[in-house]
Amino acid sequence: MDWLIGDKPSLPVNSEDVHFIKTPKEYYATLLERIKTSKKRVIFSSLYLGTGELEIDLVNTLKEALETNPDLKICILLDYLRGTRPSPEKSSATLLSSIADKAKVFFYHTPDLRGIKKNYLPAKFNEIVGLQHMKFYIFDDSVIISGANLSDQYFLNRQDRYVLIEDNPKLVDFLENVFNTVAACSFQLKENGDLDLNDNCIHPFEGNKADFCEHVSTQVRSILSTLHTEPSESMISPSSTAASDTRIYPFLQFPPFKINDEVEILMKLFSHSNNDIDVTVATGYFNLYDDYLDAILKKSNYPLTFLTAAPDANGFFNGQGLSGYVPSLYVNTSKYLFDQAKSHQKHIKILEYSRPNWTFHGKGIWIDDEKNGLTATMIGSSNFGYRSVSRDLEAQVMLVTSNDKLRGQLKEERNALMEFTSLLDSSTFLRRDHFVPFWVKIFARHFRNFF
Repeated sequence: MDWLIGDKPSLPVNSEDVHFIKTPKEYYATLLERIKTSKKRVIFSSLYLGTGELEIDLVNTLKEALETNPDLKICILLDYLRGTRPSPEKSSATLLSSIADKAKVFFYHTPDLRGIKKNYLPAKFNEIVGLQHMKFYIFDDSVIISGANLSDQYFLNRQDRYVLIEDNPKLVDFLENVFNTVAACSFQLKENGDLDLNDNCIHPFEGNKADFCEHVSTQVRSILSTLHTEPSESMISPSSTAASDTRIYPFLQFPPFKINDEVEILMKLFSHSNNDIDVTVATGYFNLYDDYLDAILKKSNYPLTFLTAAPDANGFFNGQGLSGYVPSLYVNTSKYLFDQAKSHQKHIKILEYSRPNWTFHGKGIWIDDEKNGLTATMIGSSNFGYRSVSRDLEAQVMLVTSNDKLRGQLKEERNALMEFTSLLDSSTFLRRDHFVPFWVKIFARHFRNFF
């Protein structure tokens, strides 16, 4: 896959150290168990922490781990806007204040929300401007890379992806360095509930925006440059050993800081004109960036499957007020791609996930290259839409392997996500649950870059 990856820096990973967590309950159980057994570091990056009983138990487990092992370092990074919004009374910040004396808890605030927007956009709506969206969970030298947050629905009935990579200190150190760079210019939670900014950091919404962005960009690029010192070998034959047949390529998408690794690689993928690969793209929020859509329709020539949430599996389904129409925005995008794919005679299928009392939040890409005996997958926080391209902080990794066992596991993971799907066809859009009001179509045309 040199045509896609080129000379991007990579790290070796033993294929036996890659494990797939299958369900929300298994994800939650793994978080608790790993907290209890970690010896030196627990580092969480997420959008937010919920405030229910399961989340309280999670925080209590962190607290007990700190009491049992005083040498354990616990650091948490959440989004400022989402993490300080009460739901309805408590927030991530109020819940975590109980461990703020021993753990380091940070809240990133986007530099794009300032001035009039900061003063007048109400809570919840201000989150459309930009968020800290990275989701990775470090335990010593192992890490869970996911799209899942830390709240009860993600622990019970909100399907996502969760990949555990064991015993890979180089990858974990890289992610910790990314964490530390963002945290250094974020607000730190104090024991009394206050949120204080490091004296050495430019204020993200009161200071000079250009200076803030330049400072963070310089620090992040410095981390990325250190990754280039690791050897980036081409994939070798399928007969190679488990220690050398799998590599991992980290990618960051930090739009405020003009770091666009993800856009670069996805434009290559969606512009690939040969039919020598088979690609599946999963996203809980189907709102592909226009440049991606254009490349898919005008340049790609391989079988492409999209896996997304049906309206009733969308997290905004039956929401109050305007949020209840959010699923219609994504149906509108599905309809556009469906019509355009038919017009351009493209080999594109759209599958919708629908499961009673469940929602779908899975995201990622699977690339099968049977000719060369390779499978790749992108794992992380991105939904590949406008927000990822232009607003939020995203962290992804691409795993590339020629190991037959791991390739089979990746196929099983993808097939498991497809178990509750149905193929979208012309009749789908005639159903009541896929009706898109005219005003939503107009709204989507002008505001889809916020979703």
